[in-house]
Amino acid sequence: MTPRPPNKWLAALLGFVAPPLGLLYAGGAHWAVPYLVLTLVAVGLVWAGMGSVYVPLTALLLSVVAAVHAWRVAVRWAAGQSRAWFSRWYGVLGVAVAAGLALFGLRAFVVEPFSMADTSMLPGIAPGAVLIVDKWGYGHYGSVGVEVARRSGMGT
Repeated sequence: MTPRPPNKWLAALLGFVAPPLGLLYAGGAHWAVPYLVLTLVAVGLVWAGMGSVYVPLTALLLSVVAAVHAWRVAVRWAAGQSRAWFSRWYGVLGVAVAAGLALFGLRAFVVEPFSMADTSMLPGIAPGAVLIVDKWGYGHYGSVGVEVARRSGMGT
């Protein structure tokens, strides 16, 4: 039984939404790491609000380029060529779930970003400022409203 080639439309869609996953699915694993780095830089710049309108446009351009690249890699797939585990649906799903759990664990136990919504910390911290908070050792571990653990002896 010969393996089915990657679906070029699914590769392009994944390449647009999550560029590293699109390239993994299409079979271009060596391209996934550079796209991961570029995606993290673009998301970080958009999230931090740095720059002007050009930063989100650059992130959009990165998504379009990754979608086209994933499409081209999927189209050039040789008939009868075996597919690696990461280019199958369960591999892509596993990588996405592992990345999500790693991000949640990082935010729950190590650091988490917070935005100052009020003027209560003036003049030291301006409203709208983003703070990266160290969570390790304080006892309240959780993120996005989900409490993972709480050490006893810590304040409530």
